[in-house]
Amino acid sequence: MARLPLFPLATVLSPGSTLPLQVFEPRYRQLVTDLLEGPGAPEFGVVAIRVGTETGENSADDFAHVGCTAVLQHVDSLKPGLYHVKTRGSQRFRIRRIMTDPAPYLVADVTWLPEIDGDTRRLPALARLVRERLDEYCAMLGLEPPTGFEPVFRRDIDAARRLSYGVGDHMVLTLEEKLALLEASTTEERLNLARKLLRREIGLFDAIAALPQRIDAANICPN
Repeated sequence: MARLPLFPLATVLSPGSTLPLQVFEPRYRQLVTDLLEGPGAPEFGVVAIRVGTETGENSADDFAHVGCTAVLQHVDSLKPGLYHVKTRGSQRFRIRRIMTDPAPYLVADVTWLPEIDGDTRRLPALARLVRERLDEYCAMLGLEPPTGFEPVFRRDIDAARRLSYGVGDHMVLTLEEKLALLEASTTEERLNLARKLLRREIGLFDAIAALPQRIDAANICPN
């Protein structure tokens, strides 16, 4: 078990993904300062907000209990009261309890989630199928196919794991669907879920010739 500062956000961070942030709230500026000045690794836990907002006194009323650490890679203070931060997702964790801590931000006791691959004999072929579907999906949206998931050798399990996490960054999915990918217990399970999601989205496009897109509920008029 470890103690980890938390940063609830309206997004899901996965291992290997990049996450740029503009940090302006005093409590999270203090978090960045504490990480830069502290003796430990400069990382915090990102957890997805299910109910609430990222800012304000009543923010983050409910958030996921599985998250991913964000490792600070670069911090700029371009003007007073604002940090531009670059981070990269590293390790999954599960929240065990929120601590009563003097810090102005949330701190939790967490346990690290192991990386279990499943049936490693099936993973390379499964990863190839998912990669083919992802390329098809990106072509459907008129996007360049993503890089960084290519296996170095035929049975590259690390490449399959990277793809299982990275596929969600290149799809338009709900928060709960991205959480399901993050929370999957094995690489095999995550790839199978990604394959189903890709098959669904490609099938919908073939059926109705409509591209997926994010809709901001705040811009929808109930009248």
